[in-house]
Amino acid sequence: MNATLNLVAGLGTATYAPAANNAAAEKAAAEIKAGAKHAALMVAAPFIGLVFAIALPFVGLALLAWMAWRALPARAKDIALFAAAPFIGLAYIVAFPVVGFGALAWAGYKAARAR
Repeated sequence: MNATLNLVAGLGTATYAPAANNAAAEKAAAEIKAGAKHAALMVAAPFIGLVFAIALPFVGLALLAWMAWRALPARAKDIALFAAAPFIGLAYIVAFPVVGFGALAWAGYKAARAR
């Protein structure tokens, strides 16, 4: 019996002849395997993309936290000044009218004394 089986898989046609030609059988098996691999990747690709799209924000936040953690010792003074800035500004707002009134009184005293 001389039976030949033609399979269409993926990018080409594989011909399988039983045991008469081992090289042809191996080539056909490799073509079928490659076609099956392409088909599996085509089916899995949207799900792989979905996993990447879902993981992207978490990976980005983890990277940001890791970079901040590494930069923390070098930037401790800057972070402390950033946290203290509102209170320093409040101290200036409270103190400047008193300092301004004192400077005005001193200039008036100097002008009155010069007469």
